Amino acid sequence: MKINDIKESMEMAPEQFQEEGFLQELNRMFLHPAGLSMALRKDDNGNKKFVVFDARKHTEVGLIYGLEDDYDEKELQSMIHKHYTVSSVFNKFAEPRKKYLKKAYMPLENIPGLQDINEKIAEFQKQQARENG
Repeated sequence: MKINDIKESMEMAPEQFQEEGFLQELNRMFLHPAGLSMALRKDDNGNKKFVVFDARKHTEVGLIYGLEDDYDEKELQSMIHKHYTVSSVFNKFAEPRKKYLKKAYMPLENIPGLQDINEKIAEFQKQQARENG
């Protein structure tokens, strides 16, 4: 399915995204190692929205679950359950995606217009080196 084919009726409520474990795994596997964290918060009107916290300037190792947090057994079991729930969804799609894309994740070179990705990455790195002295 193409991104442009997604319909509004397919929208997942933020609470469901959190309850099913996708928020936890997005944080644990991608955002936390980069010093970022996403959370679901209520705004002043009581509506829930996602917020992103940026701790990149305050950490050398990113964010880590459990260092200061005191999880009880029920919370730990919930975290484990969410991990397995998301893993099973990922695994359900992984094999068909590998057949279609050759990988479970979409390689950048498969995105139209990025065929020469290695050249573009090298040029970006040169530019960053020039800007950083």
